[in-house]
Amino acid sequence: MRTGRRVLRQINLVGRLVETAILLKDATTVNQNLAAVQAMVSAAKAHGKNTTSSFGCLWKDVPAKHVIAFVEDFRNHPASQLTEAVPLTDYIKWLDDQQKGRWDVILVSLGTEGQSRIGPLLISGCKVIPQIRTIDAEYPSNGIALKKRRVASRGLEKAGLSKEEIRKAEMAYESKNKPDRIYRSVEGRSPLLMLHILDCQDAKIGSMFVGGIAAYGIGFPGQAGSRMPEKLVEYIVNPIWWKSEYLGLIEEEEEEDEESMG
Repeated sequence: MRTGRRVLRQINLVGRLVETAILLKDATTVNQNLAAVQAMVSAAKAHGKNTTSSFGCLWKDVPAKHVIAFVEDFRNHPASQLTEAVPLTDYIKWLDDQQKGRWDVILVSLGTEGQSRIGPLLISGCKVIPQIRTIDAEYPSNGIALKKRRVASRGLEKAGLSKEEIRKAEMAYESKNKPDRIYRSVEGRSPLLMLHILDCQDAKIGSMFVGGIAAYGIGFPGQAGSRMPEKLVEYIVNPIWWKSEYLGLIEEEEEEDEESMG
């Protein structure tokens, strides 16, 4: 983190994606997080509605309490600051109070085995072909950081939407390259929990975890950049992270808007 100083920041999560792009890599944590994904999938199967998806196993209408339990059980790397459990669960509970407590949950799987050296795996009875991700070899030894600090592939946040909802969202965005945030702004969109099993590969040793490593992302519904959000979430963050990571995400979104307008 390069500095011990941390400051309070209020962050608007409306229309935002948060992901565990930096992961703890000790064996105990890796196993615990895989178990958390197993438990989340079991809860989704028991309490949600199974729906066909080309992105993996999808359940709709999963009660928020199961997502809260998952976020609390998942051991987060301290450098993955937007996925700290306390602010996230605070916001998820607030959404639930606003009658937005029914979730789409997807266990992401590749369509074919491809080049992954792991699997296929069974996660609570669901077949998963792990996604390959390269890592930042220069990151400190206590964790692994994914290249570009991204977990999900582009287009994943279509999961849970109908073909007509996807078509309307894409028609409203003029640029050829469609950012996933346009799917978060679909009217009536449910919050989306994306569960990932990754084949993290190092250039020297190949696959780092023979059983895969768990990661997750959440796409919160709404229009990103709302000027008068109903709810701000309090994070205690490192100022360097705030400047390099969080503000960088905002700048990327602004650039995408300029491209679509130009």
